[in-house]
Amino acid sequence: NDYYSYLTNNAYAFDLPKMSMYYLVPSSAIPKDKLVMTGSINGPWGVVYGAELTLSTPLGFGAAEPCPTTIQQCHNYWDYPVTGFPRNFLWQRELDVEATKYMKVPLYDMRAYVRLDILNVFNTAMYTAADFGPTVGGGQVPQYVTNGPIDGVPFTVKLTAGIRW
Repeated sequence: NDYYSYLTNNAYAFDLPKMSMYYLVPSSAIPKDKLVMTGSINGPWGVVYGAELTLSTPLGFGAAEPCPTTIQQCHNYWDYPVTGFPRNFLWQRELDVEATKYMKVPLYDMRAYVRLDILNVFNTAMYTAADFGPTVGGGQVPQYVTNGPIDGVPFTVKLTAGIRW
């Protein structure tokens, strides 16, 4: 039977005959669900407006036992399977908007532009570090460390100018 030979001697990814033979495991590196909506529109005075809305579910946390040093050194934590998700329904709620004005430069068919970007309009912090304190012996859901590192950018206003030819 080829099925068993594929499973036992599988040295390469994606060489099983059927997709159903792959085990789908939740990941602690990417969200389970993510929705990205983008759009742009030509506005008055030749200004192009654009927006991007990104919504995603929280990242899963892996199981970890108490460790005297750091979890990564002791248990290779990032390889553990996902055991739970934080209670936040949406982890990433990010809205980015931009406005761009193009101007014609009479030299060599060039165009100058000025662009204003506002990133993470709602200033949503996407925490990445986990607090496993409540989970040790308590069976509770891990929580985000709210004074730890974040993913993405905080509220940012950026002004860019340039020339295109």
